[in-house]
Amino acid sequence: LGLFNGPAHTELILSSNQSIIVVETAARGGGFNVFDRMIPAVTGFDIAKATADISIGRTVRIPRLKSNCAILRFFPSRAGKISRLDGFDKNWTENTFFSEEGVEAGAFASVGHDSRVALSDGDRLGYVLSWAKDMEQAERLATKREKQITVETEGELK
Repeated sequence: LGLFNGPAHTELILSSNQSIIVVETAARGGGFNVFDRMIPAVTGFDIAKATADISIGRTVRIPRLKSNCAILRFFPSRAGKISRLDGFDKNWTENTFFSEEGVEAGAFASVGHDSRVALSDGDRLGYVLSWAKDMEQAERLATKREKQITVETEGELK
């Protein structure tokens, strides 16, 4: 494809007969916090900054990477007007994901938003991202944080 430097986002499907089918490939990082939040949480490496540096001709040195485990969960939309959206982080800092373990949650919508039944990934209401040295701890962090979040809707939109 002629891509030699920088990220690429590729989605594949393994068919029932074990053939690999390319769904999408693009010269960009993964969306919905994969590129700019999850990769740094897992590796401790700011890939978004490195990509920007590469694009303007700067040399990027990749440091020794962490090997954290991470969980990224999404809150699916539901039909109605959002009447309550509590428990999401309001002021996370860029350096949050360089800690050894942690969890953050963010909203993609706000109170008053007209929400519909999910038709695409753009209909997600928010996310929880957790990371730790092992998957069990990442799971505990994500589950605990998820329980602190409330999303309520009123009425049903068509």
